[in-house]
Amino acid sequence: SLYVADADNYRIQKFNAAGQHVLTFGGQGVEPEEFVSKVSMIAIENDGNILVSDQTMVKRFSPLGVFVNAMDLSGYGLGNLATDNAGHFYRNNTTVVRKFNKAGDLITMLGKNGSGNGEFLNANSISANSAGDTLWVSDRWLNRITIFHANEQNVSAADSLVLVELYNKTNGATWTTQTNWLTGTIDTWYGVTVTSGKVRGIALANNNLTGTLP
Repeated sequence: SLYVADADNYRIQKFNAAGQHVLTFGGQGVEPEEFVSKVSMIAIENDGNILVSDQTMVKRFSPLGVFVNAMDLSGYGLGNLATDNAGHFYRNNTTVVRKFNKAGDLITMLGKNGSGNGEFLNANSISANSAGDTLWVSDRWLNRITIFHANEQNVSAADSLVLVELYNKTNGATWTTQTNWLTGTIDTWYGVTVTSGKVRGIALANNNLTGTLP
């Protein structure tokens, strides 16, 4: 099937392999199944559901165009969408690609600001290959494409989510040292030790953590 983001009509149209129209869903409005912004960024999940970016929200629809749920990604910027064959989805801004689980929880990030390997100055488009196991990121300013293995994960999803929660609940933005937190792969985050895909240690003593530990 082919899905087309019909931006000016605030809707998604679906066509079969013969080019015949199958269904239309969406429309302009504030209801859950409608879109506030002109739709232009969509991705298909491994179970056939459709993800549609609508301002800070990512909305999920069934293959029949029925609204399923919405995930609020406020604070992560706006960007394109891609999915992998493990059920994760990705959203980019100019210098980083974020990886989320099906519930919309942040797992990890790919890339950072720069011009070295795996870095971006203006990541403007992301997509997965047909197998869904490789992520392609184009950079408008560097005039190149960077390729990641979409199923590569530096630490387990559970450990990743706990670390993000730790950062948010202890005011990570005011830590004395926060090198690479929320901007690089987790094995490069200051004070975090990763071995065999598991977090084995966190050393953040005397680092101005304030708040409640998760």
